[in-house]
Amino acid sequence: MNKNPLVSIIIPVYNVEMYLGECLNSVINQDYKHLEIILVDDGSTDKSGEICDEFAKKDNRIKVIHQKNSGVSSARNKGLDSISGDFVTFIDSDDVVAKEHIQNMVNLLKDDTDIVCTPARKDLPEFEVRELSGIDGLKYILDERYFINFFKDVKFDWGNCNKLFKADIVKSIRFLPDEKVGEDFSFLWKAFLNSNKFIFGNKNTYNYRRSETSVMASKFDERHQTLLLVCDRFIEHVENNDIDLLEEAYWIKARSLFDLIAYAQNDKNEKFVKKYSRELQKIQMKIYKNKNVKFYLKFLCFLHSNFYILLFIKRSIKERLGR
Repeated sequence: MNKNPLVSIIIPVYNVEMYLGECLNSVINQDYKHLEIILVDDGSTDKSGEICDEFAKKDNRIKVIHQKNSGVSSARNKGLDSISGDFVTFIDSDDVVAKEHIQNMVNLLKDDTDIVCTPARKDLPEFEVRELSGIDGLKYILDERYFINFFKDVKFDWGNCNKLFKADIVKSIRFLPDEKVGEDFSFLWKAFLNSNKFIFGNKNTYNYRRSETSVMASKFDERHQTLLLVCDRFIEHVENNDIDLLEEAYWIKARSLFDLIAYAQNDKNEKFVKKYSRELQKIQMKIYKNKNVKFYLKFLCFLHSNFYILLFIKRSIKERLGR
């Protein structure tokens, strides 16, 4: 294996002038120097585009692409179209990475490694680096997140920013513009199923900044429904290709419905609470029959699938007491 592979870093940029300089400084000052840094300015209306150009003048590893505003998926795709590296990773333009971020992932590479995953959090108990092959890699990250550690000590997420992908395995994969929520997972499962060997590291070097402009942080609207589209596409692919991940696929959809019900309820949108509860009812028997799902999670599934009925009962009691 090439001991000094070229790593392409794709950074989609949109209206982040407040944080962009800090992000880019953390990238250009990486201990690992053999980098190709692709900044895709997605039609920013603030000074973000100018900041990108200024950094490109100072560092010849930086390539800037300006495009009209088309969304983060389009910006990432434009970056993927432009990479020339042996490996590729993503960084969000309002986040910051430790100076050893890329070096840490490169150090984990072996001759036939396709994907390196690093933890999403720092506050974790110590654990060993793991090496897995084939479908076991995707099963591990799904089981670890959704079955084993539902509430605590989740090591790996389905984001793309703390992972290193062999360029050859993602050349044919693109982010889909109709997936406004869950697009990272959609990209990730395709990359995993296109790969043979994975390394799960034990050192977090990526620092997320929660964006108030992200879809998941914004007020509930119909864009959130595309999370179900992502889930259904995963289920369809698993079923059509007879992949041993069907139980995981349905549980991911159930968990996603838990979240959507909560988002809709927080926004007092009973129409969508009812819609998502009924959607959960359609798959609840698959969850109850799944031996990997713990009893208390099955009970949560029961509560969420009947959430709109519980709301109706609560409202009826309030009305009676108010008379």
